[in-house]
Amino acid sequence: MRENLHGIKEENVIEFYSGKYIIRTEAEAIRQIDKKQIVAIFQGESEIGPRALGNRSILFDPTLSNAKEIVNEVKEREQFRPFAGSMLLEYFDEYFETSTLKESPYMSYAIPVKQEKVQEISSIVHHDYTCRIQTVTEEQNKNYYSLIKAWHELSGCPIIFNTSFNLGGEAMVETIEDGMDTCKRSMINFIYVPQDQDLDLDQYRLSEEELAAIEKEPEEFEEKSLTEDKGAFINT
Repeated sequence: MRENLHGIKEENVIEFYSGKYIIRTEAEAIRQIDKKQIVAIFQGESEIGPRALGNRSILFDPTLSNAKEIVNEVKEREQFRPFAGSMLLEYFDEYFETSTLKESPYMSYAIPVKQEKVQEISSIVHHDYTCRIQTVTEEQNKNYYSLIKAWHELSGCPIIFNTSFNLGGEAMVETIEDGMDTCKRSMINFIYVPQDQDLDLDQYRLSEEELAAIEKEPEEFEEKSLTEDKGAFINT
């Protein structure tokens, strides 16, 4: 039996490459984000336009002060590049100077963050103290809303760090095969596919023998490693 390096509790987990997993439960996705792991979400139809709005997104803990640096390194982007967040609509006024704006479902606006909230979500706040936020309701995206709500219940923060599921210079992930390939070539270890998605994922599960053979072979992809100052981020 191979060692469970990430302490995964979910039984129906699919290891599609050595140390790379498709997870099916919201609880496991939240556990891994809380452990400072990056978790990609794959569900529904592909994203349209310039924003990732919870169907092909990379998710992380926005309260981690160096989250921007970590994710830019993982995505192989310039360190100055900013990120956005997704939040429960009911907390919009609590975190942002919304003026007459009632919602921001398409991440279209850079909205001033309330002074007392800047430090809490500093990793997604721009230098002018704005944030390009997405508000989410259950009606708009049931699975994504439920995930953010579960994160709020665990962490006390109703916002999750959100960026597009791709690496720097590449198109956004379209298929689950695209997503797995992106993970194989990066330090993203988890793809969360909600249980209501009609996908035949078990075909990608590798046996322990197949995984052992992969681990003995020379790396097919360039080995990636984070610098030592990345704090609690775990990449094993």
